Amino acid sequence: MEDGRALYQLYVGIDVAAETFVVAWISPGGKPTMPFTGEQTPTGFAALQRRLQGTGASPAATLVMVSPLIRTPYR
Repeated sequence: MEDGRALYQLYVGIDVAAETFVVAWISPGGKPTMPFTGEQTPTGFAALQRRLQGTGASPAATLVMVSPLIRTPYR
């Protein structure tokens, strides 16, 4: 960015497994949060939503990257 402003207020990374997910986030110039593990249930996703809303970043200014955990025969 030529003017030095961040494109997003919050960057969120989610690693999805069969029954859980692990998520952490960072704001520009900040430190990453400790990873949060949640269950893939309505209750688990609601807890994640509350935590993200608590950051104060607007949804439109939040970039979420999701990475599924893939099991291969080589692991």
